[in-house]
Amino acid sequence: MKWQAAVLLGTALGAAALAAGCRSRDGTEPAPKAIHVRVTAAFLHDFTVRARVAGRLVPPVDRQASVSAPVGGRVQEVTAREGQRVRRGDVLARVDARQLEDAERSAEAALKRAEADRALKGGVANRSRELYEKGVIARQEADSDASSAVAAESAVVEATANLTTARRNRGYAEIVAPFDGVVVRVLRHPGEQVDGTAATPIVEVAGLQALEVTADAPSEVLARLRAGDEAEVTLGSGEKLPARVARVSGALDAASVVGGIRLAFVGASPALAIGSPVDVSLAVERMKNVLAVPKRAVRRGAEGGAEVVAVVEGKAKSTPVVTGPEDGDVIAIRSGLKEGDVVVVEDPLGLPDGTVLEIAR
Repeated sequence: MKWQAAVLLGTALGAAALAAGCRSRDGTEPAPKAIHVRVTAAFLHDFTVRARVAGRLVPPVDRQASVSAPVGGRVQEVTAREGQRVRRGDVLARVDARQLEDAERSAEAALKRAEADRALKGGVANRSRELYEKGVIARQEADSDASSAVAAESAVVEATANLTTARRNRGYAEIVAPFDGVVVRVLRHPGEQVDGTAATPIVEVAGLQALEVTADAPSEVLARLRAGDEAEVTLGSGEKLPARVARVSGALDAASVVGGIRLAFVGASPALAIGSPVDVSLAVERMKNVLAVPKRAVRRGAEGGAEVVAVVEGKAKSTPVVTGPEDGDVIAIRSGLKEGDVVVVEDPLGLPDGTVLEIAR
């Protein structure tokens, strides 16, 4: 705060009306007593214009997931509980794996048959090549046996891939946590069917590290925000934490005509439950060298507008002003004063125009 030419002294010693009501013995009006007042000169101040919105704590976008089973079947077991802390890889649920186990055993058997066929046809191809080289059999017969050996080798590769897929699918019967976090909701229970797609999630998990704040703001606020702008988050306990704007929505909701913003904390995020309500103060504009006075110097005028009591030639003079944003106990004056003008800051409501003022030096 840049206060300039401030003069602060005194308390009120009496009312001007009392002084005016007393006459001297010769009937002449005595000089009115001066009222001691506290004053200050209008000064220049830097303002930060803020908008306040309601928000809530949420995990980062990449740390919230609806976890589904990659394979279809009946949910056999759900080990996760809402509110449970989990680590990456912890089992959350299991799908009935009996059909998957049967498929794995079938794939194992198919691979063994393919390997046996490869060994047989590979041996035949080797003997045919030797007989062809000795002139015992025709080239066509040797080539046919070699082709059969190649097909048998391909069958082994295919059977191996099928077994790998079957084993992977059996592993998918266990649904695990994709990252460290907390179970937000359990969406499926034992006995329910899942189809192996994201349309039938079983558990919703959210990360607890680096919580963010999500809030909705009107269009006029969104238009003035940029990623990286400063913000302040007030928790339910009253604690204030610094934050910065991380993302600003480029579209408004058609029904509510507001858009979403995301804020990241500067430093550690609070150890609070996901969804906890918070208040957000957004710095939407910075104003340099703006004329200002203390808020207590401003009063409501006779016509309802704002005014101050200026000190003009030692007397009080009501002066209409147009006020602007506030910053603590300071308020901006858009018009009505100029830098250095002296105004009363102590009890301006009790000073009519023309009151003689005394400023103690």
